[in-house]
Amino acid sequence: MSASSARKRCSVNGIQKHVPVDSASKRLVIESPLQPLFDLDQFFSKTDLEDVFIGREWAFREIYESAVVDKIPVTIVEGCRGSGKTTIINQLVLNSSFYSTKTSDTIDSGCVADDGTMWNSRNYEWMRAVAARLVAFHICNIQSSSSCSIPELVCNIGAWLSRSPILKSYTDILKKLDNHLLTNARRSIIDPFGDVVDRILYAANGSMLYIRLLLRLVENGQLSLRYLTQSNLPTGDVNLYGLIMDLTFTLPSMFARVVPVLNILLAALRPLDRSELLAVLNSPNSDVSVTEVELEKILTILSPLLSFASCGSITLHNTALRDWLLTNANHPKLCSDARHGHILLALHLTESAPLDSIRLFELSHHLLKAHPYKYMHGKYIPEFTSSKDGQIHWIKRCSKDIGKALLNHRNMFFPNTKVTQLLLMAGADVNAFDSSSTLTVMQEAVAAGNAHLVSLFLSNGGIVHQPQGESALTIAAKFGHIELLPLLFPLDNTLAIEAALVEGARNGHRKVIRYLLAQNWNNANKRITAIESALIVAAGAGQTKVCELLIDSYGLNDLAKAMCAACEQGRADTVQFFLSRGVSLSSLPWPAERPALICAVESGSWDFVVAVLSQAKCNIECKDAFGRTPIIAAARCMHVGLIDLLLNKGAKIDQQDNRGWSALMHAVSKNHLPSVQLLLDKNAKSSVKDEDGRTLAHIACSSASRLVVDRLLECGMPIEDRDNDGLYPIQIAILRQNRDALESLLTRGARLRTSTWLTAMESFPEVTFILLSKLLDDAGILFRKKRFEDAMHRLHYALNKCELCLDNQKLQDIHSGLTKVRLQIMVSMARVLRRQGRTLQAIEVCSFIEADACERVRFESLLLQAKCHFDLQDLERAKVHARAAVHLRPDHDEARQLLNTLMLPSATIARL
Repeated sequence: MSASSARKRCSVNGIQKHVPVDSASKRLVIESPLQPLFDLDQFFSKTDLEDVFIGREWAFREIYESAVVDKIPVTIVEGCRGSGKTTIINQLVLNSSFYSTKTSDTIDSGCVADDGTMWNSRNYEWMRAVAARLVAFHICNIQSSSSCSIPELVCNIGAWLSRSPILKSYTDILKKLDNHLLTNARRSIIDPFGDVVDRILYAANGSMLYIRLLLRLVENGQLSLRYLTQSNLPTGDVNLYGLIMDLTFTLPSMFARVVPVLNILLAALRPLDRSELLAVLNSPNSDVSVTEVELEKILTILSPLLSFASCGSITLHNTALRDWLLTNANHPKLCSDARHGHILLALHLTESAPLDSIRLFELSHHLLKAHPYKYMHGKYIPEFTSSKDGQIHWIKRCSKDIGKALLNHRNMFFPNTKVTQLLLMAGADVNAFDSSSTLTVMQEAVAAGNAHLVSLFLSNGGIVHQPQGESALTIAAKFGHIELLPLLFPLDNTLAIEAALVEGARNGHRKVIRYLLAQNWNNANKRITAIESALIVAAGAGQTKVCELLIDSYGLNDLAKAMCAACEQGRADTVQFFLSRGVSLSSLPWPAERPALICAVESGSWDFVVAVLSQAKCNIECKDAFGRTPIIAAARCMHVGLIDLLLNKGAKIDQQDNRGWSALMHAVSKNHLPSVQLLLDKNAKSSVKDEDGRTLAHIACSSASRLVVDRLLECGMPIEDRDNDGLYPIQIAILRQNRDALESLLTRGARLRTSTWLTAMESFPEVTFILLSKLLDDAGILFRKKRFEDAMHRLHYALNKCELCLDNQKLQDIHSGLTKVRLQIMVSMARVLRRQGRTLQAIEVCSFIEADACERVRFESLLLQAKCHFDLQDLERAKVHARAAVHLRPDHDEARQLLNTLMLPSATIARL
């Protein structure tokens, strides 16, 4: 309180005079290298800090209850300007451990007492309880920008934390550490295992495998936590596997027992299962013999190092283990030998001779890796291991046909040069013919495009011009292997350069075209002819970019034939390109059997069609050699926009071609719903027949989707007409196995004739279930309409057909399914009999249902019998069957209700 104050000082609860607030009176209990950046002195004067604080004793109680009692993490003191917020905080700081313990009466209850009056104030105790827990403070003053920034806030709070007596034990720890204080504070307080984690992460170098393996060692008790904190951890997963090997195999004899299996897994080209491992270990001439029991024990020992796939195959756990085994092959205690694995696998393959090309490649690989002449001289099979040419003789002895040894498709794309050379030395023929691909080894290599392999084959007698098939240059051009052309062109002598150019153009390889045309041609006219042929082929294939290259770079002017080729093949983009280059319709040589309008329609180019239609002599009903009109061509090519255009121009919609097909028939055969919808909307006839008597339904049932068939049925397509072979549309659907069309026809009420069932049983037996299901559905509909006689007729018909199928020995595969359907038909018949009042007959039918029937059928039969006995007032039998039904399906409401009714007294049941 200032000296000029008129108010008397009042001691509260024995408090002495006010706190001296000069900096010399601070009580810095803990020394720390961290210096606070801000203090009370920097923002408040001595007078400000001694101002009387009156009438706010309740505030300390609220702060105490919030921060101390309720332990709320954040407490905010809120109020209007000048209400005393800053003074409350200053009092807490002044009465904390950071300042002198002698305090004055800077707070009171608002009463002024005599100097000698001493009285208790719990408000002061609340304030002291809060202040005693203060470990750091920071002041943000708007007139000091640095005090309002985050870095200064963090540094200042950290400095006060390091000087707080409450945190003295942590401060003592920090003083002993040389590292950064804030980092060590985090490690020692927040994250006690931080050092261990950092050591593991540093050693792992981002490898999750390393972390997983290391923690597994700790979990299994093979490593202690002390090892993680005090020892140098192995760096990298490869070195960690070294540690795992040392911990797993404590004795050399233990490792010697399992090393043959490791050697085989190291050398194997593919995963092996237990039986294959056992066969390799016990193959003839092997120096290892292992029983099945011993192998299981070995695999148990190696389980931490192996991966066991669900299919039974076994591999090394990780490539890092493989690297360690290969790198430490000369380890004093844990030495592996991949060559031993290779020779064991080679001996196993030898036992399986004669070998095809794939297995022969595998044998050659293992022999090259084992190098038996150098490292196993005279061992295993002395005949082959005692001479330098032993590998060659070994391969010849094991080959099915050494001449065709190079017919290995995989080797063409991923060649093993050393194995290939070894096979060539053994007598493999680079010109051997592969009947499956109709190519020779040389041609397959060129098609694969491996320049090194092609060069190797050429140096070993590879023929560029094979007696059958295309030349090597043509094949290389076809597949766009530009890197092979410098190898093959000098050997071709321009014999196949024209064919190569055409194939390059057909497949769009512009670099190949540029290369071939840049070479010296013996005949200039031959070169021009080849370019024209290439243009025509490229146009027909829709290679617009190639056409542009040939026209712009090589000065072609006659584009008529190329334009025709593009039209014939329906290449709309290419046609548009030729039109943009000024091709005149009058210059095109349209033959009589290929009218211009039909070619334009087949090209799909709208502009081209419009241009042809604008000609004075254009006949919109012209026909090609097959009698197809433009609208038929549009439907056949699925150009729905052009169909609409031609119809609007007056084209006849129901014209038929030479075999009697209309535009609608062609659209249906292509299964093109937009074209079908357009033609039907334009009133195309759906009742036409072709020359074979086939209707639209026959064509639709061959391949059309359900959407197309349903759309045709909506328009009244007839479905009961026979073709010239006596087949109905439903039979066509069965023969073509078109389930969608079949179900659509059945939904529309297609008749099931005897011929239909015979077709189903002979060509598609599974469809009999669809037919029987249709009969059951029809019977159910008639039953609900109370047409019981008609429903029974359907069920009798279904039962007869089901019995017919069961008697057919060719349908043995579906007998179990047919038996279930037969039982379901019988239950349905019993249900109809009950509704007809023929209750005893219904019970008799149900009694024929076997006890081993499926649960659903047995339940329906039991429930139906219970109802029948109830109808006959035979309550005891009804109870027996009702209980059995409830036992099968306890949650079935109808069965439970019936059983509850039957459990009522007889008099009550009689009234019901």
